[in-house]
Amino acid sequence: MHFPMRFRPPCAALAILILSLAPREGAYAQGVARPGPPPESGWRIDVGAGVLASPAFPGAKDERVLPIPSIEIHYRDRFFASIREGVGYNLVRWNGLAAGPVVNFAFPRNVSAKPAALRGLGDVALTFEAGGFVRYDAGRVASAQAEVRQGVNGHKGLVVDGAIHLNAPPLAGNRLFLSAGPRFSYYGQRYVQAYYGVTTDQAAQSGYAVFHPHQGYRAGVGAAAISPVTHHITLTAFGGYDRLLGDIDKSPIVLGRYGARDQFAIGTSASYRFRIGG
Repeated sequence: MHFPMRFRPPCAALAILILSLAPREGAYAQGVARPGPPPESGWRIDVGAGVLASPAFPGAKDERVLPIPSIEIHYRDRFFASIREGVGYNLVRWNGLAAGPVVNFAFPRNVSAKPAALRGLGDVALTFEAGGFVRYDAGRVASAQAEVRQGVNGHKGLVVDGAIHLNAPPLAGNRLFLSAGPRFSYYGQRYVQAYYGVTTDQAAQSGYAVFHPHQGYRAGVGAAAISPVTHHITLTAFGGYDRLLGDIDKSPIVLGRYGARDQFAIGTSASYRFRIGG
């Protein structure tokens, strides 16, 4: 398991609880691995909560501090579901290589999150994305993952994510695990138009200049410190930095008084693990 690639919804109730609270991009530190192999049989479930500081909307300068739920569900070494990872299935597992389908979501952009910055731009609905992933694990030292997903509603755009996870040797008698790595995202035209573009009608209502981006990128790094306090309880601190690139760093939303090319996120969480079967 990796911690965490992106937000993914395993449970509708918990997902809906935070859909209006935080932007999807950069909200968790991406590209960090959690120690320990998946269980050989049965269910492994982690439930918990935390606090997150992240941009108020994609491309925002200001951040919001929000409570966040945390839940992860794994069945053997095949099925996984979490707010961070999405719902997926390891269709292929061979020699450290895993691949299969995945479904996750992009958080909506709500004008109410930052009325002065987003007034006239309109909301972007919660978007479910469907696609596939491939991951390679080099033991406890490193891993790499890539995902390609297509929005089926909402932004209806193409998203490509990639990350490398580099893990330090365990510290403090296997009580502290440090991990960090670079990450990169590509966004297709429909995606960047939805979050960073400004149509003629939106320009008339918002005061932003008309802007029609064709594609965008995001490059950055994520890191985490993970401490298993007991056999069941784990504490995690995570953070990340991303730079908006391509057409989106020219968006009037990003360049305006409420926007920024540099995006930061930091948070902490606690979770409780239990098993069913196996």
